Amino acid sequence: MLGGKGHPVRIYDSHLAVGRMIGANLQFALDTIPHLADALTADLPGLVADSDVVIVSHRLTPEAWESVGWSGQVILDVAGVKAIESVPNYCGLYW
Repeated sequence: MLGGKGHPVRIYDSHLAVGRMIGANLQFALDTIPHLADALTADLPGLVADSDVVIVSHRLTPEAWESVGWSGQVILDVAGVKAIESVPNYCGLYW
């Protein structure tokens, strides 16, 4: 895992919030990824601004992508997001 090798990992997922998890889902998440709550962020533009590499695995609204100020990050898109295909350093993979 990159986080365990000194590379900080941050996660943006509008559908995932540790505070909304309950029961077995919460226990599984915390047992499997104990630092999940620390890695999650609700600030997509901030996450991208602080990143060298962005891995895109979910399609977001075009408005969400428009809020991002790209500044040279390498983008690895495994979800086929049309809204970011024209961003410099974009690479679409596996779709």
